[in-house]
Parts: sequence; C-alpha cells; structure tokens
Amino acid sequence: MPTKIVLNKAAARTPTASTSRRSAVLDQSEELSARTTRPSLSTARRKSSRKRSVVTFPSSLLREAASAELKDEFNFDRSVASTPGESTRRLSSDDIRASPRLMGYLFAMTTGAVMLVSVFQFYRNEIEQLDPSSSATESGIEPDKYYSTATGLVFRWKLWAAIYLSAGAVALSFGTLLVHFDTVIFPTLWIAVFRDGSLAERNWILFLLIVWIAALHVSTSVLSVGEYQPNVYFTSWIGFAAMVLNYGVWRDSAGLVTTETMINQFHRETTYNWIWTGICSSIFAGAATDIYYNRELVRLRFRGERLTLTDEDWILILSVIWSEVALCCLTVALNEVYLILWHFPCRFRREQSMFRFEFGWRQIEGIIILVSMGAKFWAILEYSGVDGVINGLSNAYFGLWGSFFHSVFAFGTWLYENKHIETVVREEINRDNDENVNTNDNIAND
Repeated sequence: MPTKIVLNKAAARTPTASTSRRSAVLDQSEELSARTTRPSLSTARRKSSRKRSVVTFPSSLLREAASAELKDEFNFDRSVASTPGESTRRLSSDDIRASPRLMGYLFAMTTGAVMLVSVFQFYRNEIEQLDPSSSATESGIEPDKYYSTATGLVFRWKLWAAIYLSAGAVALSFGTLLVHFDTVIFPTLWIAVFRDGSLAERNWILFLLIVWIAALHVSTSVLSVGEYQPNVYFTSWIGFAAMVLNYGVWRDSAGLVTTETMINQFHRETTYNWIWTGICSSIFAGAATDIYYNRELVRLRFRGERLTLTDEDWILILSVIWSEVALCCLTVALNEVYLILWHFPCRFRREQSMFRFEFGWRQIEGIIILVSMGAKFWAILEYSGVDGVINGLSNAYFGLWGSFFHSVFAFGTWLYENKHIETVVREEINRDNDENVNTNDNIAND
C-alpha cells in the first residue's frame, strides 16, 4: 500500500485556523463541559444535603398552593410549575410532611385496619354463644362473660376492647395523616403541632403508644382473640413497635439523646444484650403470671395429658421465672457500677514459670450467662415442643425464645469482649480516669 509523504514546505503552505477561531472553539468546549458538570455538582449537593437531613427519602409529591397568603409562609419551587407563573408547593427534606414520622403513623393505621378486620371476621365466623345448660356453665363458668370457640374460651370484654381499640387507632392515625396534608381547613396546624421537636407531637405519640399498649394486652393475653387469630396477635405487636420507633425518631429530630447514643455510653458491651434478655424474660414472666391468675379457665396440656399444678408448684415456677428478670436487672446495674476493683488475684507457680489469673465480676458474668443459656435451652426442648405446655401463639412462647436468643448473643458478646481482657481493662481504667479529671475540672471551675 503506497504511503503518502507530506513535505515540510507543503505543510507550511497548508492553511491553518485563525487564532480567533481556535479561541471560539475553546470557549464552546468550555461552555459544554460546564453544562455537563453543573448537573453532576448540583446532584451531588442534593445528595449530600439529603443525607444530612433527618429525612432519608426524597418526596415526589406535588401539591397545589391553597391560597396566595401561604406563598411566603411555605417553601415554593416555581421551577417545577407546569405553566409560567404557576406556584406549586413541593415536599422537600426541610418540610415536615416528608418526615419519617409519617411512616410510623401510616404503619400504625395499616396494622390497626388489619387488626380490626381480623377481629371482626373472627367474631362473625368462629364465635359461639355459651349455652347455659352446657357442661362449661355447670363447672362455674358464667356464660355472659365469655365467648366459646372450637379451641377454647374468649373473654367478651377483651374481644370488644380489641375492636374498639383497633378502630380508635385507625381513626387517630388517619386523622394525624389528614392534619399533615391539610391545606383547606387548618393549613398551618401541622407547623405548630408536628414540627421537629414539638412537645405536642411527643405527647400525641405517647398517647398513641398507650392506646397500642392497651390493644397489645387485650389481644395477646390469656383468653384473648390473639391466641386463636395470628393476624390479631402480630398486628398488635407491630403497631406497638411502630409507635415505639416513632418516639425514637421524634427524639432524634428533637436533638435529644437517642437509643444509639445511650448504648454507646454503656461501660460494658454485654449490657445491651442483658437489657433485651430482661425485656423478653419480663414478657415471659408476665404471661406466666397471667396464666396463673386464670388457671381455672386455661387448659394446660403436657405430652397429651391434662396438666394440673398446685399452688406450691405455681409459686416455685413463678419464683424461678421472676428471678431471671431480677438477675437481668442486677447484672445491668453491676455492669454500670463498673466493679473493676472487685477481683480475686490467683497465681499458680511452676518450676520455670508462673501463671496469673483473676477471678472477678467479668468471670462471674460469663458463668451466669452460660448457666442461663443452658437452662433456657433445656426449657425449650422440654416444654415448648409439639406436646409441650408452652406452645402456639402466646407471649410465653415468644418470650422464652427471645430470652434464649439474647442469652446466646450475650455469651457471644462476652467472649468477644474478654478476648483481650488486659487491653479492655486498661482502656476502661483510662476512660474512668479521664471522666474523673473532667469532673474535677468542672468542680474547680464552678
């Protein structure tokens, strides 16, 4: 293939672009690059501001302004208007209507609606009136206090309380959502009541939390609808958890100490696991106590036979269960008291070496966790199987399993925390010394 050779003279006679033309081309390229980089920079700024805000999701809702007087009061974005001069209100990360607390209210309303429908369906399809001439009434059961089902009895007042409380939770949550998005009747009410850190909203969340605590009791306790209807049981717990999380979100938005901050301030890492173990053990103990007070109506069966417990048996069982709760509270207190000086040094000498061992609260805590975990493992195998007495939809069943799981987590945390015990103890001593120095400095300044 022939090669084309360009001489220097020919190249010199070749016409070249003028300086002004080259500068115009450079100006156009710079303008084009600026156009391509501005969207990326603005996008990065929007992402960073969105991460810094409490709201973790962008809102795409576009709402029309209610009146001209609200234009200066709220955040308007004219760039998204469909026609020139039209004002449209957009939910941004600074607008409280895009607050994540709305998700909690929406969740509570949804779960309350599912709970209400489930209880009503249970009442229509599975409830039967007690016959005064039946064997149940002959044994001392009053027919006007209970409903009969295929598997047992249900308190009348618990069934109707579940209906009223779930309906009330739906109405209250739905009203809260309407207030947030109202632009006609009370367009500024959400600013005064539901802004970040509002005490009125805190009280409202606590009121809804009380409503869900009452619904939780009447729906998951002994002789309630939740023992026979899974939707009622789980939605009552979900609604309660939604309000607890909503209260945590409110504390975060109000700039108060959050749960995460409190956990990081614990002296010991196992304290978090002990708190959760105590909560689950309290649920289990409360359910066992509830069965004790209704022991004449509850049908306890163990390995296919009717289980009858005397008062002495109940006293022993409840003493052991509540002792677990007391042990969790005591362990949390001892971890926070920080007994670093409470130890018993032991030395073992050999011919050419000496081993040093300290037996203190850390070692005692590990033994307690191991024994507690083994006892709950035995209780699960023995009493929560197919023919076990702790079975089915009940707080006792889930409370026992939850306490066991958190005991396992506590033992794993204890092993991890005590892997390098000397380093951990040295860091704790330094931290306590720093806290004492800061306290003394504050006293001296005062």
